[in-house]
Amino acid sequence: MKTHLNAGDVAVLLTNYRSGRTSRNFSHVLTYFKDTIKEFAQSYPESWRDDFIQEGTLGLLKALETYPESNPSTDFVYYAITAIKSKMRDFWRTTFSKSIVNWEDVDLEGNRTQTAAPVFVDVEQYRDQDGETVNIIENLPFWPDYETSLTTAIDVRYTLVKAIQNPAVFTETERKIIQLHHTEGCSVTETAQYLHISISSASKKIAKTNTKIKYILSS
Repeated sequence: MKTHLNAGDVAVLLTNYRSGRTSRNFSHVLTYFKDTIKEFAQSYPESWRDDFIQEGTLGLLKALETYPESNPSTDFVYYAITAIKSKMRDFWRTTFSKSIVNWEDVDLEGNRTQTAAPVFVDVEQYRDQDGETVNIIENLPFWPDYETSLTTAIDVRYTLVKAIQNPAVFTETERKIIQLHHTEGCSVTETAQYLHISISSASKKIAKTNTKIKYILSS
């Protein structure tokens, strides 16, 4: 817990909030707790940090609304901290449990391995055909508003995972390209070497694969 959270100061903020349950009074409480909420959010994936900060904020608001008036106002700080952590944990559990998908890995020899893996992870970076580092989520042809970013990103990852496993969508070579170039971060030259094709051919195949990925994510 942050040392700057003083029970007496928090008690005053609680009293002020109860005197007029306005957004302005809530903003005063939130400002006081902001660093603590950010600290708790650091326990979760960085890509979703803002979403957990939002959940912590909702936890604080719930604490303000549900803290019994018969309880000492000086004890509210501990009640609020518990509510903030609980809201984040609940969000993590419900989101994480719904994001497990069956993933089929195919190595370069064609061997297949079935694994269950969470979609809810930090978004990995990959290199584009020019060798530049790219974040697949940040470079979507669209991006949702802040409040729906988490669920949409999970849907995007889930859709992409299912599509990659579908032979009617991606050929075996394209799946190897996704594994090499997009997942493992191989350059165009390295991808060409692994696939035993020319650099020009690898570049064209990567571009075609990227086009399919963008189409799937935008549809």
